[in-house]
Amino acid sequence: MGFSRLTICLILFTNLTVHGTLIYTEVENLHKALTNTSKDIKPRINQTDQINIDVLLSVNAIQDYDEISGTLTFTASFLFFWNDEFKTWDNNKYGGITATKLPVLKTWMPVLFLRNGVYSNSIFTYTNNMEIETSAVTYSADGNASFLMVGMYHVSCKSDVTSYPFDEHKCVISLLTLDMLTEITLTSTFGIYIGAASPHAE
Repeated sequence: MGFSRLTICLILFTNLTVHGTLIYTEVENLHKALTNTSKDIKPRINQTDQINIDVLLSVNAIQDYDEISGTLTFTASFLFFWNDEFKTWDNNKYGGITATKLPVLKTWMPVLFLRNGVYSNSIFTYTNNMEIETSAVTYSADGNASFLMVGMYHVSCKSDVTSYPFDEHKCVISLLTLDMLTEITLTSTFGIYIGAASPHAE
């Protein structure tokens, strides 16, 4: 009789980082202050300044690679970082709150797409309204923002099967922004993390 072991790891993320006692009105007042600017305005006091979005891609698992169509199917986490000059605060005035979360529908979000997406070019893989309404951007008191998007993606790759079955394929995951007027730049300081990826049988 075989024996197998399953290990489950639970990672918890808190909504607020606080010191001491926190009264709900302080959270409410902070959120009111952070959402008093239109979510459609670029998060720069000088609207001609550039905003840089830094991207970390964590590949969770490769689901499939179709050599004929050159389609790579994978699950991944995209983590986006930027700075919002309107979302800063003195944590001493708000009960010691040093970080908080705002719903994506109430704050500025970068407009990003998968350039080589197959079935969809959207980075946002929401399947229902509940997922959208519970999704949030995390802010620290200095205005640094981060947003996590997890989903399954399909991208096109250049397929070369001349050495089959010993062929190798290189897939590029290409992001772009169509919001040219806001002068968004994209960088990838952290690159791609594959340390947590589940191995594929092939």
